[in-house]
Amino acid sequence: MDRFLRVGLPLVLVVVFAVIVLFVLNAFEATELMETERRAGPTLLNR
Repeated sequence: MDRFLRVGLPLVLVVVFAVIVLFVLNAFEATELMETERRAGPTLLNR
């Protein structure tokens, strides 16, 4: 159990944060693409 807390838990947290960062960067890229293309589908913000 002690080895998991020293090695496994930080490794799991790094993977989770990396996935979150990828999703956030993808959202910014998609937003920028929609603004440059002037084609945006309906979203929660423009209802």
